Amino acid sequence: MNAGLDVLRRLPAEDDIMDEMTVPMAMPRKLSHGTTDTTDDGSRVVGEKVLARGDWLQLSQITYIDPDGVSRQWEGCSRISRNPTSRIDSVLVIAWYRRMLHYDCVVLVKQFRPALSKHTIEMPSGLVLENETPEQSAERELLECTGFFGAARKVGPVLAADPAVAGGALRIVTVEVNGDEPGNNFINARAAGERHKVPILVPVSELLEKLRAFAQAGFVIDSRIDAFAIGLVMGNSGRKIDPNYAAVAATTAAQNCRRRC
Repeated sequence: MNAGLDVLRRLPAEDDIMDEMTVPMAMPRKLSHGTTDTTDDGSRVVGEKVLARGDWLQLSQITYIDPDGVSRQWEGCSRISRNPTSRIDSVLVIAWYRRMLHYDCVVLVKQFRPALSKHTIEMPSGLVLENETPEQSAERELLECTGFFGAARKVGPVLAADPAVAGGALRIVTVEVNGDEPGNNFINARAAGERHKVPILVPVSELLEKLRAFAQAGFVIDSRIDAFAIGLVMGNSGRKIDPNYAAVAATTAAQNCRRRC
């Protein structure tokens, strides 16, 4: 069943959202990663000083001019080794796991993150290698993280990974996994994936409920998968719901869908 795609089809398209915006847009100017700034309010970076440098990351002091013309400073980190052939550093994979006569599942990954000193629940993700397309990176990272073979279906626009702290950029890639293929059997895939990364299959209709359960169990939930789950619930409801919508909607969805992957 294509429950996941059915939900996404009901969500407003990016072009539709932009059409509703009435804010006048200024002439764009190019920024790093080939992206474009259309605000043109005078804000600009005028200098950068490296404060510390490790094996993979560096901390910099950034001097910039704010919209009032005032010179200010900011601290941010960036990757030392960046792919010169790509506008992005990494990909985030939305992987749909599908089997005949079963509900669609989302593929998640459990792993330990030293920076948090916690185990996390995330979507598969990873760096883009030199001369790789986003599609190739997504399929490779999915295989390495989970052991699943998938086919990339859609690539999103260039996005900021953590705009307040880092200058990295990413693309979200939708990948479809055929669970009926022998190589994508859950047991076989888990054995083929990285030993310290555990793949998890969660039915789409139960995603938000399961994330809440993981959080209560002590896992740290990646904000991007949580936002994705909330968006699925809101898009499926098609209406405004009360502030407690997360628990209410997720519980209702779970009651309507008790079949597992």
